[in-house]
Amino acid sequence: MISLEAAIAEEQWELASLYLLLGMLRSALTVPEDALPGLLEALEGEAGG
Repeated sequence: MISLEAAIAEEQWELASLYLLLGMLRSALTVPEDALPGLLEALEGEAGG
């Protein structure tokens, strides 16, 4: 299986974005349930500029 590093090097952007999404999902699953609203607010703030 190709790695994120290889996907970027080979400019396979769709695959690279899926790897990043998977990493975010795995990280979010480790966050305590009561902290998720704060995490989502922080991420929303980052996206909003």
